[in-house]
Amino acid sequence: MTSSMDDKYIATLTRIRADIIALDSVKIWNIQSQKNITTISSTSKIKGVEFHPDGKRILILQETANLDCRVSLWNIETGDKEREINIPQISYNSRQYELGYYKTKIIDSGRRVAIIDREMHFVNLE
Repeated sequence: MTSSMDDKYIATLTRIRADIIALDSVKIWNIQSQKNITTISSTSKIKGVEFHPDGKRILILQETANLDCRVSLWNIETGDKEREINIPQISYNSRQYELGYYKTKIIDSGRRVAIIDREMHFVNLE
């Protein structure tokens, strides 16, 4: 669970498994109204969630089918995907994969994201 910088929203992550299929979902909740305003679902494993400093978007870090990494930015209010970046140099095929979630942090006023596994990686969002 993570909250936006302005404390307007909370994001929760759930994973539902049915046989060999899994569905990950990020639910975004309005703290004041206590209502779910957006749900973003994916069949790719979600490994990290971080609110953008602008308070209008959320970053989702996912594992792709070939065990690479994908970063996507989503609009909180509409649930629309605004940007997607594939990052093949970050792979989930070693020990850090077993540890689960990676650490992500949006930096430089929302212009870059740092992704930490055994090393630190920077990805430009603009």
